[in-house]
Amino acid sequence: MTVNNLVFICYGVPLVIVYGISLISVVSIRKRFTTLTTFVPIYALTAAVNLLTYVNAWLALRLYQEQFFNFYYHFVNQFFILSLVHQYLVGLFYFAQNINSSLLTIDRFVYIVKPNWVDKWRIHWWKVAASLYALVGVLNFFVAGYTLLVPGPIRRATVRVVLPATARISPSTDTQTSLTSISGRIKLYHQK
Repeated sequence: MTVNNLVFICYGVPLVIVYGISLISVVSIRKRFTTLTTFVPIYALTAAVNLLTYVNAWLALRLYQEQFFNFYYHFVNQFFILSLVHQYLVGLFYFAQNINSSLLTIDRFVYIVKPNWVDKWRIHWWKVAASLYALVGVLNFFVAGYTLLVPGPIRRATVRVVLPATARISPSTDTQTSLTSISGRIKLYHQK
């Protein structure tokens, strides 16, 4: 196991457990709070996104360095869409964490500075959150280059794929570039 991953495991796993316990405790004592507050649902959404981000980042960005986890990356390379989903979720969860921080900031702003907006915020906060998530999901699809997979006129010149450390990139002789995994099963082509 690499030293970086060992360090991340030593402090990451206990902190995830503590984070999970804090989430459970906040949700379980929610009834003591007023039922009209929006802080607890936003906090629960933030915690869920943070935990999913942590797990996905380990799978997409960290464990490919470990030999004992190569079986997973061979499986992912056989079904290349899983690799793309991992990379898509890395970007999406990054933006989702920023959205959640913004929602918490707006929530506190409304309750402290604009108390006359509280009733509207209580009713519509989830619509704001869903709209922002949908917008970010679509933008992440286009900005990150996943339009490469969509047939037709909307194509990009880049794609990000999770591959094991032993993967190689081999340019071809014509104007196309192929990205080939070690098993030779993934070949994604795009035009420049």
